[in-house]
Amino acid sequence: MFDHLLECSLRFHINRKTGEILRAQKRGVMSIVTILSSVLFQIAPTLVDIGIAVGFFTLAFDRLFGIIVFVTMSLYVVSTIVLTEWRTAYRRRANLLENLMEAKAVDSLLNYETVKYYAAERFESEQYAQAVDDYQEADKKSNGTTYILTLVQNVIIQAGLLVGGLLCAYQVTQGEKTVGDFVLYLAYILQLYQPLNNFGSYYKSIQKNLVDMEKMIDLMHEPIEVNDPPDPKPLVVQKGEVEFRNVTFAYDERIPILKNVSFKVPSGRTVAIVGPSGGGKSTILRLLLRFYDIQEGSILIDGVDVRDVKQFDLRSQIGVVPQVDANDEQIAAAAVAAKIHEKILGFPDGYETKVGERGLRLSGGEKQRVAIARTVLKNPQIVLLDEATSALDTSTERHIQKSLQQMTVNRTTLIIAHRLSTIVHADLILVVKAGEIVERGSHDELMQIDNGVYFKLWNKQLKDRLKIKSKIKRLGRTTSVRSRKNSRRYKAPAHDPMSANIEDIPPQPNVGGYVPPPLPVAPSGRYVPPRTRTGSGERNVPQMTTYTRGVTEMNAPPQTYTYNNVVDRSSSRGSVRPQTAYIHNNEVNRPIVRSGNVRPYTMHESTRESGTPPITTSTSNEVNESDLEASGGEAPSRNSQQRRYNPLDLLR
Repeated sequence: MFDHLLECSLRFHINRKTGEILRAQKRGVMSIVTILSSVLFQIAPTLVDIGIAVGFFTLAFDRLFGIIVFVTMSLYVVSTIVLTEWRTAYRRRANLLENLMEAKAVDSLLNYETVKYYAAERFESEQYAQAVDDYQEADKKSNGTTYILTLVQNVIIQAGLLVGGLLCAYQVTQGEKTVGDFVLYLAYILQLYQPLNNFGSYYKSIQKNLVDMEKMIDLMHEPIEVNDPPDPKPLVVQKGEVEFRNVTFAYDERIPILKNVSFKVPSGRTVAIVGPSGGGKSTILRLLLRFYDIQEGSILIDGVDVRDVKQFDLRSQIGVVPQVDANDEQIAAAAVAAKIHEKILGFPDGYETKVGERGLRLSGGEKQRVAIARTVLKNPQIVLLDEATSALDTSTERHIQKSLQQMTVNRTTLIIAHRLSTIVHADLILVVKAGEIVERGSHDELMQIDNGVYFKLWNKQLKDRLKIKSKIKRLGRTTSVRSRKNSRRYKAPAHDPMSANIEDIPPQPNVGGYVPPPLPVAPSGRYVPPRTRTGSGERNVPQMTTYTRGVTEMNAPPQTYTYNNVVDRSSSRGSVRPQTAYIHNNEVNRPIVRSGNVRPYTMHESTRESGTPPITTSTSNEVNESDLEASGGEAPSRNSQQRRYNPLDLLR
């Protein structure tokens, strides 16, 4: 039975529930033992007793007593068979619901982590409780039919005993039989009816076990979809050349998965298969391992069709099979290559550590590294990698990629990947979409195809990485700024047009990561700009600090602060040095000049290094007078005029 389940196709195991299969197998094996025991040790002796009893009463008494015993026992057997067949439907439904109950329990326990992740304990408990209630209801009906069967059997036995006893008593009164004959009849009949009554129980048990065996018998008759050929060819992989010729495949005939796919992986080369999810990438590996048979075309390894060789020979050449006879040194070397050796040594029991059922005691990355170590240990001629490093961090992935590249030297390698940065070294990249190869070539060649599928996938992943990197950078710089007086969150100034929509807006950091100190806040919470005294005495310019790429200038004009990506400056009087402004999203509030000889503000792009001449930018193509004055009367170049600030420069 177990061997047959292992021979069944992958399609069978995907569509069936593990708990249901295990329950059917367990119940079927127990039923076989029960049936054999009942037939050999209960039913067969009972039938022999019945035959002897009928012959004895026919010869020792008369033919009428033999007929009474025969009719009684025949009615008993027939009623038992008929009623047992009637109750079989109820028992079959009870078994089906018991299988579903078992499958529900196994499914919940196997996916324990997922249940905990989504806090679905109550939901799973309610689902299991409902399954138990359904099974108990069906079991009650099945037991009710058993009580009816037992009642009918007892009525028949008592009726036969009554009729035979009255006949024997009548003959005693007539002097035809003695009292001893009457006692003999009653004693023999009572002794005979006891195994006959057990016969009903045994038959009910046999019928129940036959129903229990039905599921196992169905599993035994499950057709094997992928069979070895009658005369298999030997498969000895020397070059490791893989070729798909016009392969067409569909799990369901109505929905084709691969359509006329053709490609060739030369010996010792690396080919990557990429594309959107659901395009058929993993299906290609399954077909190469012959988990399914294709509808059209052929798959060749060194010129030999995979359907002409034994499945064991095929998968032993390319499958990830652990080496059960490897020594400790080989295992340790494979673990070092997979970057898991030190992790294993960190376990209390080292390499003897039990990883639990389905490796639940290992993380996702550790499972992948163990699988990679097995591949290294196997050292096959053909290597298949299906998202081999998807659960690893960037640093570990980089080291393992180096190990994999060393392992795949001069070996035919087929890689399935969604992370395109892991397959740029591939000799050939196949782009699969909707079951067809729409593009093929190296990374550089595919990037030359404007608006191609690979080109779009690469740019999308690049943009996603930049967005994540930018978001992490912004989150790392944002700090909660509190008022010095009342220790409450800093409120956006009243002049900020966006303050009505955003409740708390901390100051945005400058390029160097510096978060400026909070501006003065009045008790009313409104912004108070810095003031200067005017008169005959020395002008009092606020002592603020300007930060530009880590270079600090003391006694500089007031620092520029940003709110909602809008730059604003406080006004001051007198002759001051040029003030530096940082532009965010090209929105700048120009300084307010009330009186005095104030030199124009020069706006520097935030990405310029300190000590280099400032790049003058403008929000339009026109040159402002202040820009001319700041540049010594010379108009800025056309490039500096039209150049606008790019926020992505912060990531460079």
